[in-house]
Amino acid sequence: MVANACQWSDQTKLIHLVMRLTGPAYTFYRFYSTSQRSSYTMLKEVLAQRFTLESIQPVQSSLFHDHKQREKETVDEFAQALKCLFRKAYPQAQINQEAETMGREY
Repeated sequence: MVANACQWSDQTKLIHLVMRLTGPAYTFYRFYSTSQRSSYTMLKEVLAQRFTLESIQPVQSSLFHDHKQREKETVDEFAQALKCLFRKAYPQAQINQEAETMGREY
């Protein structure tokens, strides 16, 4: 949004993107070839492919389905934890699907 409002060039977008990379994304960027790192469009695409939420979804789904109530966890705390895990595992689901899935599981 800011880039569009300020009418940034792709080079300016690239500089701002690189300045904000941290952790695994920055490491991934550093080992990417110099010629490929010089294109905002290309870098944005490879970062999206490498760090897409779709690759994380199976992990989140597994965390949701494997979650068990802890010994000192209240029912309300357990339900809240399940809701949070469900939203991460199934971000496109609607509220009625959440209740239906949680009811079926627990």
